[in-house]
Amino acid sequence: MKRFFLIPVFSFLVLLLIGCDPEEIITPDDPKLAIAGVWTAGGTDIAPLLADTITEITLRFKADSTYIIEQTYTSGLSSSSSGTFSVNKSGGVNDVYPVSLFQTLPATATLKGIFEINEVIEPEEMTFELVQTQPNIGFTPPTPENGFGSTNDGDLGTTNISRFQRVE
Repeated sequence: MKRFFLIPVFSFLVLLLIGCDPEEIITPDDPKLAIAGVWTAGGTDIAPLLADTITEITLRFKADSTYIIEQTYTSGLSSSSSGTFSVNKSGGVNDVYPVSLFQTLPATATLKGIFEINEVIEPEEMTFELVQTQPNIGFTPPTPENGFGSTNDGDLGTTNISRFQRVE
């Protein structure tokens, strides 16, 4: 009797997987939104606000909406954080889009920011500005309407902007 119960459940799951193509939902047709991939920044491409302590940043945005950020410090040590992310396609202005990161490791946090992908150059370049909003550490995130340099209503200027090159 238990075998007969498993067959309909298994068939339902197979049909569900066939009926939903998550790649269609996650991978946008617009290359300006194609954040999934591996991006790196080093040297002068790292935001001046971070450049005194960080020598390299690697962003890994996966098609399943998870991410890993790896940072290498001037001391030679490294750290990573991970969680899920979302991009607000309808919230974009002039090819600048809002992004939210919901960090789960090493500690729970929410980060918000904006990005823009220049897919015309090779390798593609992503301009990225991001701040932690929860727990609140006193920063207000940049917005697509106000553009890059709008962290804390523009008080930080361009010191929180990094440029990443697509590696994969």
